[in-house]
Amino acid sequence: MQHVKSLDGLRGIAALIVVLFHMDAFFGTVFSPDGLYTQSTLGWQIYRRALNGNFSVAVFFVLSGYVLILKYAKFGTKNDLRAGALKRYFRLTPIVLASTLLAVGLQSVIGFHNTAAARIIGGHQWLASAYPTQLTWLGALKCGLIGAYQGNVQYNGPLWTIRLELLGSFVLFGFAGLFYKSRFFLIYALIASCFMSLLFNNDGLYLSLFLIGAAFHKHPKSRFSVWWLIPAMVLATENPWTPEVTFIRERINTPIDIDVLCHSIAAILMVGVVLNSKHLQNALSGPVILFLGRISFSLYAVHLPVMMSAGTWVMVHWGGRFGAFAAIVTTIIVSVMIAFILTETLDKWAQKLANLVASRLMRADCLEAPATGISDGTRNAMFVNFTPPELE
Repeated sequence: MQHVKSLDGLRGIAALIVVLFHMDAFFGTVFSPDGLYTQSTLGWQIYRRALNGNFSVAVFFVLSGYVLILKYAKFGTKNDLRAGALKRYFRLTPIVLASTLLAVGLQSVIGFHNTAAARIIGGHQWLASAYPTQLTWLGALKCGLIGAYQGNVQYNGPLWTIRLELLGSFVLFGFAGLFYKSRFFLIYALIASCFMSLLFNNDGLYLSLFLIGAAFHKHPKSRFSVWWLIPAMVLATENPWTPEVTFIRERINTPIDIDVLCHSIAAILMVGVVLNSKHLQNALSGPVILFLGRISFSLYAVHLPVMMSAGTWVMVHWGGRFGAFAAIVTTIIVSVMIAFILTETLDKWAQKLANLVASRLMRADCLEAPATGISDGTRNAMFVNFTPPELE
């Protein structure tokens, strides 16, 4: 389906934005006239407004909601929801674990030079604070298998989203089982989103994005015309320090961060516009963009350890503006290479593993269930193949 390919492309662009967003220290040095990090240049101001990693995260969640509901929307059986829930941990964890193990491997082979890099560019608190302690292989295993889902980001900062990705999937499957077949699903989703946002603040808003993504499939008329792309792009550029966000925050006490609310609305508008525009779907279905989409999960997972090791090593050894530019190029190239390898090997295996686990568990549950008049052969065939959608 063209719209699914285009969403894959959108995911790829969002992942690249996250990579570029995290290289703030490098870009601030490249735009600096003296090779020291600064936020005062016009180049940095444009870069920091144009690229926002949190907006990309919100896009990921809306896309997940849309894609994860596709199979249930097509076949309409509760077993599709159960299978999706059973698969999710096994679908995500191999790449998550690979990223934490990669961090330890890079520490052993190249080392993390982020503290030294921060020092030679005149200071950068976020860059210097990464990987303050020695990583261990055992710790990487624990973090990759369990810790990341509990909010442990010691081994890889971007993994803070994995807990929400797993929880959001479960919320979506449970909510869809109750309300998806109702013609009032969108209304129910909006009400649930308000309650989750009030109860769980930013996390609740992020979780609600899964429901909104599913609503786009259930209610195609809820999608947006291309003109909504303008407010989407404006809201996507908001940051905690922008004047308008600061102005609102000082006058209105809200349980949700204003910039997070802006990014969430922007993500909803962006996905809704893409789903409604053939021109944007074609633009997002080019070979390079689709390649980024294919490796997006792996790219998102591995780029920070690469940046803090290979990227900062280049910056330290070459120094100045050229060293910062070389660090950007090195981080992108190495991250893409590793992401491609992981996607073509481990990630494909993860899809098969997730399908196999769901298949076996569903089949076992089916065989233990009371007789329904369906033959064992027919019943088993129902649960053998759980092919994931392209973006899952």
